[in-house]
Amino acid sequence: MDDNLDLDMKSLVEDGDFNPSETPSDPPAETSTEDAAEESVATVAPTESTQPPEESSKEAPSNAALSAFANLLADEGVVSLDENKKIESTNDLVDLIQTTIKENELAHLSDDQKQALKAFENGIPVEEFLKSQSTVQTIANITNEQIESDPKLRRSLIKDSYLAKGFSEDKADRLTQDSFDLGRDVEDAVEAKDDQVKFQKQRIANEIADQEKQQEAAKKQQEAELKKLKDKVYKEEEIIPGISFNKKTADKVYESMTKVVGEVQGQPVNQMMKDRIDNPVEFEHRLHYVYTLTKGFKDFSKLVKTSKSKAVSEFEAKLNNGGETYQAPLSFNSGTSILDKIMENPNIK
Repeated sequence: MDDNLDLDMKSLVEDGDFNPSETPSDPPAETSTEDAAEESVATVAPTESTQPPEESSKEAPSNAALSAFANLLADEGVVSLDENKKIESTNDLVDLIQTTIKENELAHLSDDQKQALKAFENGIPVEEFLKSQSTVQTIANITNEQIESDPKLRRSLIKDSYLAKGFSEDKADRLTQDSFDLGRDVEDAVEAKDDQVKFQKQRIANEIADQEKQQEAAKKQQEAELKKLKDKVYKEEEIIPGISFNKKTADKVYESMTKVVGEVQGQPVNQMMKDRIDNPVEFEHRLHYVYTLTKGFKDFSKLVKTSKSKAVSEFEAKLNNGGETYQAPLSFNSGTSILDKIMENPNIK
């Protein structure tokens, strides 16, 4: 029994929810664990535990064990492991498995289909990509016989090839005419067709690569902003002057800001954003009311004073309530104490 009590007291001290120096002489009224946690928001000052969630303290597998496991998976054909790939963490192993799964999902696709999927994943409009692919196929399907029999087609192919290389309209026309004058137009047109196919494919590949870079930059920016947000939530000691918070509250705030509860027009939203969308008038009314009272969230003195005055009034009311909420052993409200009544009662000796 005593051992269990010692353990309970130790856990309270370690959690930061118990301070022996602040223990009241009389036991407080019974409250639930959840209520106590909520009440501690405004009374418990930040401690060293008010920090971002730490990684699990369990010992991580060694690099050698992870590498051996990855090699085993590769030998069994579960994953595709490059001999130069190093598995140094559980994240490396997870990435390897996810990459293998994705490769297997795309194994049945042609190179063009894989490129199309990559383009769509990186935000290139479907119509734009299909138009580019159609242009490539149209040029690639031109036969040498068609080129030899159609001077207009030859002129178009040669000129477009020069334009693709960056020449001006006038110079492209002059160089195209030179090709005809020299009798090289058929040969030049065949080469121009192949150049155009390569050029169009490379243009699509470059556009996909640019989109990938933008996506990667956006991802890094998002990660940086998330870290900045986490530091703000866990390291800021006070948002409202005079009211401190503990780690439990910081956890709830961070979860509220980052937990996705739905999507609106394809964009993820947290609970507060969802509430705002579901009931915009009520939300805006309350938000702007607090915004106005706090002078743009810069001065919380009115709210803090109001809160303190209500607390003081409630405390004074309880003191003057004649023992309604707390019945003292000796009541001085009626003029005659309970002790006097006991001493006067002949049945109590």
